[in-house]
Amino acid sequence: MKKRVFWCVAGVCLTLITGCGQERTPIIIEPSSFSVQMEETMPFEETKLAETFSEEVSFAESQREEETSEEWDAKESESEQQVIQEQATQEQATQEQATQEQATQEQATQEQVTQELTTQEQTTGETTENNENSVHPPKPPLEESDSRWTITQYADDSGNQGLFYTLYQKSTGKFIVIDGGWSQNAGQVRNVIKAHGNVVNAWFLTHYHNDHIGAFNEIYKNPGDIRIEQIFDSPIGYDRYLAVAQTWDMPEYLEEYQKYTKEATNVQHLSRGEVLSFGDLNCQVLNAYDSYIDSRGDIPNKLSLMLRFSGKEKSFLFCGDCYDEDLSNYLIGQYGDGLKSTFVQLGHHGNHSMTTEFYEKVSPTEVFFDAPLWLMTGEQFNAKDYKDYFTGKGITVHDYSQTPNVIRIY
Repeated sequence: MKKRVFWCVAGVCLTLITGCGQERTPIIIEPSSFSVQMEETMPFEETKLAETFSEEVSFAESQREEETSEEWDAKESESEQQVIQEQATQEQATQEQATQEQATQEQATQEQVTQELTTQEQTTGETTENNENSVHPPKPPLEESDSRWTITQYADDSGNQGLFYTLYQKSTGKFIVIDGGWSQNAGQVRNVIKAHGNVVNAWFLTHYHNDHIGAFNEIYKNPGDIRIEQIFDSPIGYDRYLAVAQTWDMPEYLEEYQKYTKEATNVQHLSRGEVLSFGDLNCQVLNAYDSYIDSRGDIPNKLSLMLRFSGKEKSFLFCGDCYDEDLSNYLIGQYGDGLKSTFVQLGHHGNHSMTTEFYEKVSPTEVFFDAPLWLMTGEQFNAKDYKDYFTGKGITVHDYSQTPNVIRIY
């Protein structure tokens, strides 16, 4: 295109020059002689130019594509980071909310516990100072307008197995204690007795192991304001006990008990078949030390008092540390359906206890293990098997994880 313009301009200029100053025949330059050359030359030049332009366009597009790809990569990376940041922010907000809810719940629980303790102190006159020796401060007696008996199971402050129950009738104020647990549990026992007026109308000692009689010995030798009206136990002389005792039977606890109560006039040794009465509550003695027990092994455990407390409709069977197949069969033969009770304290803390056939005769609706978690779940113990047996039959199970456990009989 540029060459055509050039030749046209050249032709015009030449015409003007030759015509200057004189009249001459105009010379007309025909561009036809050049047209062939231009026509022959132009397609190549245009093609070359087009190719160059195409290459430039392709390069530009390639550059633009690379730039666009980089921009997209940058944008995608930025978007991913933004999503990650949003997720992290959301997770942090969720975690903060969960933490806040947990703190609120813990605060509400603490306030509830504080309120309960405050109510307890107002009801029983107990203070924190009075309870400093016990990790299980006593709960106030349940409000009862009738003559029902409230039976309460307590865990032991030592953290071990033990046995400590109370029976209380609000309408008459009668108060009964079964055992009491280890020496380390004496503080709790004192507080519970104090909450019920500091008078124990009857104190039953099932047998003489330290996890049953230790707290009693501590209180008896230093009673303070506590008054004990009657004491009931299983009769055995110290010499006989010492002769059959193993190291773990710790005969010194029986020796201490008999030394403290030697001159006491309120101690009664019970016999199998006796029946005691506490108003409308009867207590039948199903087991105690006698010639039959003396002829069996493990006398220190098997001499345990077995006591059946009964009202008009409901009953509670205490087995102490009675256990094994031989004693189970003997008692089934002696009492048969007379063993039937609404509630039962499982013999020997529910570990290597009486047989399931014995408990089928008892036919309870609720059972009580005097055992902490380590005894309920330990592989070397079979308390967990008894628990599975009872729960499999739809029977309610109580143990130290829920104490104080409270039921009523009438």
